[in-house]
Amino acid sequence: MRLRNLVILVTTFQALFDITGIIVTISCPPCRGVLQLEDVTYDSATEFEDASWTLQSKIYKDYSHIKSSHYSIYVLPHIFSGVVPRMVDGFKCIMADQMVLEYLGDWEKLVGSMKDDPREHIILSLSEAYLKQPKKMMKIEEKLDEALAMRRDFCTNKEEGIIILELVAMAANAVSALLILAISACNKLPRLHIPWMIFSAFEITGNVCVTVAFLIYPGLPYLICMISMTKVMWLKWVWAKTVRRQMHQQIDEHDKFEALNLKLIISRETGI
Repeated sequence: MRLRNLVILVTTFQALFDITGIIVTISCPPCRGVLQLEDVTYDSATEFEDASWTLQSKIYKDYSHIKSSHYSIYVLPHIFSGVVPRMVDGFKCIMADQMVLEYLGDWEKLVGSMKDDPREHIILSLSEAYLKQPKKMMKIEEKLDEALAMRRDFCTNKEEGIIILELVAMAANAVSALLILAISACNKLPRLHIPWMIFSAFEITGNVCVTVAFLIYPGLPYLICMISMTKVMWLKWVWAKTVRRQMHQQIDEHDKFEALNLKLIISRETGI
């Protein structure tokens, strides 16, 4: 009885959790890893024109105002089910954000090395950087502009097919959890625990793969690793300690019941 009550409690939470995931994924773009356009409005360089050092005017690009990372894309989309569709999508937004973070760090390091006084205007450091290391500055700017364009593209749009697959995964998990609730109530058809176990196996495997993939990226991707491993530990506990135990218990009870019926039938036929 205690096991059955625990299964009902856990699967009710799991079903409600996945239903909540469906609702917020449909109604909340940041929860599916999509940034609002206003979040990336200023994701481009501010240009300064300087004609003081050369005969021709020089355009300097200032990236100091750019937001290095958007924390929501590292947390919200990874809380709910649907890790396999996200893996298929390739985490394009996160990779673009990491590229921006890397190249922006290179730009800040190079421009910062030209500053003699932290209070001086950025244009002085930029002009010195362009004068002393023009090729390196142009190379960093080219890579940074490309990474910013990728972030604007990948982080403000998401393929409709991927979103639908995520919703299907959440719905499948919710339905299979509700199925376990029905099985727990009627104590019949124990093998109908298997659909939830299959969907959970996909989630566990996918989250482990995601964790392994992002371990090589220090910093914000570790948030994804923490969320993924928390989900793995939760699903493994639910699998091993509740759902699988109840399934085996119900199968054993069903087999004993069938064996007893068979004995009764044989005793009636043989009179023994």
